[in-house]
Amino acid sequence: MSTGTDLGSVPRFSSREPEEQYRPIAPMAVVSLGLGILSILAFGGPAFWFLPAIAFIISGITSYRLERAKHEYAGQVLAKAGLLISLIAGAGAVTQHYVRWGILRSEALEEANNFLDDLLTNRAPDAFFLTNPPISRVGLEGSPEDLISRNKQAYRDFLRKPIVKELGGKLDQTQVTLLETVPVGQERGYDVIFVRYALEVGDNVLECSLQLQGSVAYSGEWSGRQWYVSATHLVPKSEAPKP
Repeated sequence: MSTGTDLGSVPRFSSREPEEQYRPIAPMAVVSLGLGILSILAFGGPAFWFLPAIAFIISGITSYRLERAKHEYAGQVLAKAGLLISLIAGAGAVTQHYVRWGILRSEALEEANNFLDDLLTNRAPDAFFLTNPPISRVGLEGSPEDLISRNKQAYRDFLRKPIVKELGGKLDQTQVTLLETVPVGQERGYDVIFVRYALEVGDNVLECSLQLQGSVAYSGEWSGRQWYVSATHLVPKSEAPKP
């Protein structure tokens, strides 16, 4: 009887683990990531909002298929990254758009109300001041008189406008109702918003539309977004175009 150890009966273990089988990266995983990155363009405006939707759908389908074929293809991380980026870009772009325009509408409405108030309280110079682009007000320190002295003919033309003749000094006779504020978009670097009012001036029922333009401007005197009334339209309510 042998007391030695029978080495032949002892299992032999290798210190090397078997190498993991190579799995190629699925092409659609790369496409999903690329579309996810491309969906960031949605912050450029509603015209690009379709990109996150497409990226989200394709990335989701790709991720699902890769999960079922995980032993054959790699790229699940890329597909999920595309899915996440498209979700963030889509939600962020829509939120940013509506929050921004909500703020702009509030600012434009305040300026439109100031303009109407100036007319109704017979402060035509102040109303005229609000019809001039901010760049033309630089150096005037909010003084309508200085602006009028530089633009006498423009001021005379302003006084001939129907809205000035009809509303000037008629605060006690006028009932003002806000109808809507409509964001239009951008024009030559300005944000454009229409503000519509219904006005009861004595026995007359009128509709007033004001076009306001605003942009971020900086100078030695002021900074921030500045608005001005770029166009006015006053017609009888019965002749006003349908919104």
